[in-house]
Formats: sequence, structure tokens, C-alpha cells
Amino acid sequence: MKTRLPTIDWRVFIPAALALAVVELLGAAAAGRLVRQVVVTAAEPLSTGDFMLVFALGTLGILLVLRFLASRVVVSAFFYLAVFVGLLTLVEAVLPEGAAAVAALAVLALRIGYPRVVVHDLTLVASLAGMAAAVGVSVPPEALAVLLVFLAFYDIVAVYLTHHMVTMVRGLLEKGAVFALVVPDRPTGWMKPLSVAAPGAGFTLLGTGDLALPGIFVVSVAMVSPGAALISGIGSFLGILGTHLIFQSQTVRRPMAALPPIVAGTLIGYLVARLIGL
Repeated sequence: MKTRLPTIDWRVFIPAALALAVVELLGAAAAGRLVRQVVVTAAEPLSTGDFMLVFALGTLGILLVLRFLASRVVVSAFFYLAVFVGLLTLVEAVLPEGAAAVAALAVLALRIGYPRVVVHDLTLVASLAGMAAAVGVSVPPEALAVLLVFLAFYDIVAVYLTHHMVTMVRGLLEKGAVFALVVPDRPTGWMKPLSVAAPGAGFTLLGTGDLALPGIFVVSVAMVSPGAALISGIGSFLGILGTHLIFQSQTVRRPMAALPPIVAGTLIGYLVARLIGL
């Protein structure tokens, strides 16, 4: 892969970094409110083994659905259901259950009825914050650290060796399920229809996992130590900056594994926090 001296494309980096920060901050705030309201509980987190088992079974179920029931209708329904669950969790932090369901459905209806890039991104970030809140309060940081390292290596294999991650993303895009933050190269791109958004066509895509996973970890750490969560969040910011610089260094833009630098930054931040006693 040919490289060049990297420079920061602020039009792309700032929206991506802001999205990550919002997922982490909003997720942590929502998690704190949900715990106080006893909507969710952080009292008995899953063990590392139990969480890995649940995660593996959930991932297998998702892959089976996408592999054998991968019609446009099924994939879209799965996507919208996931978005709704995240939105509902987030809104329940500030509204009663019934009102939260109505609000979440209203946001989802806007996303479906007005599928513009900016609407998609705002909806997705809010949903990911809700997911981060729900999962982060239930899983200890140690279990998540193991998972993040595993998924970082998996991302490398899936993108550079087997290429199946690239194939899967392209297939999902063709079916209208955009499991990614969409960042346009130009300001006018924010109001363009989501259907025209594709890598190499004036848009950069950042996978939902690249935002959700560090978000979940920061929320989990925040339940134990807000100070350590802050430093972990700063580490994730440096990680996404590293991802951006690596991407910018390519002479010919190709899909890349974005998760490893983000995971490295997040976990280094966490280790620094632990070393200084936070």
C-alpha cells in the first residue's frame, strides 16, 4: 500500500471525533441516570466468561440472519429494530417508559421518512449512545478490554486477509442498511440522500463498532471511576486521530481496519488512569 505524508482533513475528522465523544459522554450520562432510576442495574455485572459467551451467541445469531435471511426487507427491519432499541434506552433516561417509546418511534420515523445523511448520522449516534449505556453498566471493564483486543485483531483479519468485512459492508449498503457513520467530504453532502452515500463517492464511512465499542468501554469505566473514564475517552480520541492519519496517508484510498488504533488509544488511556491511581 503506497503512503504519503498524512494531513488532517478537518471536514472528515471533526464529525467523526465529535460522534465518538457524543456516544461516550451521552452514553455515560444516560447510564448514570438509568442506574439511579433502577431501569438497569450495575450491581451484578456479567463475568468475563459469561459476557464473552453472550457476545459470541449474539454475534452468531446476527451472522446467521444476515447470511440466510439477507433480503432487503429483513436486513432493513433488523437495522431499524437495533436503532430503535438504542434510541429507547437513551430516551428512557429522561422520559417515562411510554413517552420514551413514542419519542424513539418518532425519531425512527424521521430517519425512515427523511433518509438524509445528517438525519441518519444524528439518529445513529443517539442510538449508539443508548446501546453504550445499556451494555456498559452490565459488563466490567476487564471483560470489555479482553473483547476489544480480540475484536481489534479480528478487524485486521476481516479487512486485510479474508476481506469478508468489506464484502459484508458493501452487501449491507446495497440493501439499504447503513451500519456506519457517513461523513461527506463537502458540507453540501450532509443533506444528500443516504442512497448516494458510498465510500469513494465523496463520503467516508466509519463503522458502528468503531464508535460503539469504545463508547461501551468508557461507560463501563465511568461506573467505577469517572476520572479513569475521562482519560480512556481522551485515549479513544487520540486513537481515532491515529485512524484518520493512517487513512489519510494512503495514496489510493482503500478500506482499512479502523478499530485497532481506536482500541489501542482507549486501552492505553485506561492503563494510564490505573497507573496514576484513578
